[in-house]
Amino acid sequence: MKKIKKDNSFKKVGKDFCGTCELRQLPKGTYFRIVDKNGKVSKETYTKDSYDFGTKKFDCVKHSDIWGNGRSVKGTQKVTTDFIY
Repeated sequence: MKKIKKDNSFKKVGKDFCGTCELRQLPKGTYFRIVDKNGKVSKETYTKDSYDFGTKKFDCVKHSDIWGNGRSVKGTQKVTTDFIY
């Protein structure tokens, strides 16, 4: 019986990517919106920033906040870049 290997690799997408993917696939500086478990897209737009090794999450900055407050988001979170800003 032949064993099937599970491939957990992911493809890095470019800045001009338009669609839904995981946050870890997007390059740094990309604008995105978070997609929840039900498929609803958030109204807030974020910018992907650096990776924090302590919390094992990406720092994401709210685009509309002038003070630069944001949140930490897991790399496996589904996000979309398919929106009109």
